[in-house]
Amino acid sequence: MPPFSQVPSPKPGSPSRGRDRSTTRASKITSRRFSSSGWLVLLAAGSLVACSSDDGGSDGSAGSSGSAGAAGYSAGGAGGFSQGGSTQGGSSQGGSAQGGSSQGGTAQGGSSQGGSSGSDPGGSGSGGSATGGSSAGGSGGEAGSAAGGSGGSAGNPDTVPNGPSVVRVQGRQLLVRHRQPDGNLAGEAAWDMKGISYNPVPKGQNHDGQGRYFAMLADRDVPLMQAAGINTIKTYDPPEKSADGWAVLDRYYKAGIKVAITVLPGYDSDYVSAVNYFKDHPAVLMWIVGNEWNYNALYSSHSQAEVMARLQQASQTIHGLDPNHPVATDHGEVPTAQTLATVSDPDLWALNLYPYLSFSDRFSRWASLTNKPMFVGEYGADAWNRNTNSEDQPAQAHAVEVLTDEIRAQLSAYDGNKVVVGGCPYAFSDEWWKSGNPNDHDTGGFDNGGVYPDGHATEEWWGIVDIDGNPRQAYGSLKSRYTQ
Repeated sequence: MPPFSQVPSPKPGSPSRGRDRSTTRASKITSRRFSSSGWLVLLAAGSLVACSSDDGGSDGSAGSSGSAGAAGYSAGGAGGFSQGGSTQGGSSQGGSAQGGSSQGGTAQGGSSQGGSSGSDPGGSGSGGSATGGSSAGGSGGEAGSAAGGSGGSAGNPDTVPNGPSVVRVQGRQLLVRHRQPDGNLAGEAAWDMKGISYNPVPKGQNHDGQGRYFAMLADRDVPLMQAAGINTIKTYDPPEKSADGWAVLDRYYKAGIKVAITVLPGYDSDYVSAVNYFKDHPAVLMWIVGNEWNYNALYSSHSQAEVMARLQQASQTIHGLDPNHPVATDHGEVPTAQTLATVSDPDLWALNLYPYLSFSDRFSRWASLTNKPMFVGEYGADAWNRNTNSEDQPAQAHAVEVLTDEIRAQLSAYDGNKVVVGGCPYAFSDEWWKSGNPNDHDTGGFDNGGVYPDGHATEEWWGIVDIDGNPRQAYGSLKSRYTQ
């Protein structure tokens, strides 16, 4: 791996990072140290949208779609859903008098006014009728309140159940059956990813790839994430494979947070042990293999052909280890058709995009290449303006606003013909270790024409909160979009 300050030359055929607005942040290309894999995603309010299940629910009493809700998710984090709810209130095969008709559910399956799909927190003010249910006919719990399915009989919200949530890809959607506190699985619903990229490293420390800092910073960061409506955290390493690592996932679960865990950050990362350790935790959303590997070769000297073979093999192995969660791979920019054909096993892709102030045709290009869904694994701007040599919170907030609005106009959770599951702005908090003394807030970086407003990526200023957890204007911009 090159020194942290050295950015490798673009691979043949890759964009010029210094000029092209299609570039991704090259900082992590050089400055990550990896030992194993990474993770994170949240189950915050309004993250689930009713969707149909393959099973359909034969007589309406046991169908996962449109069936009578046993209980609303007590934190409202599943959008007021519990035991069912399809986009149309039950699949065409399921939903009798007991389970919800195809247009909205019966009296026992959720009224058409009972809890809006994907609103905050967990249903709109009109949500949660006496029998629960989403506006699309899914159930929101027998005791759904006006907040959209809070309470109910899903168990104590402070209880972390045994067993995984069950997640899969169908078409362009990411479908989730949340494991409720009482241990039961909620009905399958489309995931509206309200994400953030997260690599917690305290002031004065260096990133070591061991995942120790997730637990150390959880008391500070989790309440801020929850208040912002964040429902997906994408990380660059897994948490520590220890009681502390498991406990921090418990914290995320209780806050309504799920985790997308990068388990293969480096070519030789031990992804198998990470998957096996965490696969049964209900906060896990998906596994990720690689981070901008088309730029950094999985932080190795291997050829791109060898890297793609490694990714394909790892994805296949993870599918064999864990049938309950999908596998994604994280790529810098939109891949070619040949790359998609070569790395064919992942269920969905994360694309790290730094497009100045517009994604332009990237989503339509993706749609023309594949039927798989994608999410934006990184985007945004740092808070230092090299042109003025000063902090520029309004510029950072503006970039987050306009790019997040573009993403949220293309969500597949609400329209299965759209391609975007959601996005994870880079990053939650500043990282002082990246460009000099980890005790100092340095302004080093590199030219990148895709970063607004100065065409420069200033490594240690990307957080929507600073190193001490103080929110910047961009935090408020993201919160207003995730909680509206």
